[in-house]
Amino acid sequence: MASLSPKKITVFQQSAPSIARLAEAFRDCGVDVLYRDSPDISSNDLSDNNVVVVCIAAPQADQLRAVADMEFSDWMASADEPQFRLLAALQNLRSALNGRSCKVIILGPTIGLTGASGYAGLATASEGQRGLMKSLARQWAPQICFAWVSVWAPLLFPAIDEDALPEQCELGEYLPPLGERPKWSSVAKSILGFVGAIDAVTGQTIIVDGGEWMLP
Repeated sequence: MASLSPKKITVFQQSAPSIARLAEAFRDCGVDVLYRDSPDISSNDLSDNNVVVVCIAAPQADQLRAVADMEFSDWMASADEPQFRLLAALQNLRSALNGRSCKVIILGPTIGLTGASGYAGLATASEGQRGLMKSLARQWAPQICFAWVSVWAPLLFPAIDEDALPEQCELGEYLPPLGERPKWSSVAKSILGFVGAIDAVTGQTIIVDGGEWMLP
């Protein structure tokens, strides 16, 4: 039986440099990866039925900051502008496709779903982007299929203070049901396994966290 895994993936990010490690994990799985530190994607960067993985965040998204200390401009920069930038990047991607089909995976931190003390801007931006993903999944189907992949926040943003993250269990030392929080290698394998079936799925959220947060 032929493999359903894609042979080529385009990965691009803005203000989320750890995504470069995901690109390397894809390569370790035998996938040809085109990596960009910019959302400026051209038609030459894409092929028919290509898979695109994207993550767009605010600069210094991993900085711990209380909402009460934020000016309006700070809130706009951390919570709203990443949503606008993601929309612009996806509009550019759709234009570059020239009518061809594509599968788009958007990455964000799990704290968009759970919240986290001191990271309200990042959590708001993430949930706003996830809502945008669902809206575009309805509007741009069947040309583009979308999925949102939530990963453990410190994996995506290593400077995040783990002590600020919500605890799933208050009964001492806690490990997810699968024994550990996934590394980039596991995130890559999860995405590759999922995109083979994404023709029948769009607008859905996949939580790759070892089972820590079993959210609807």
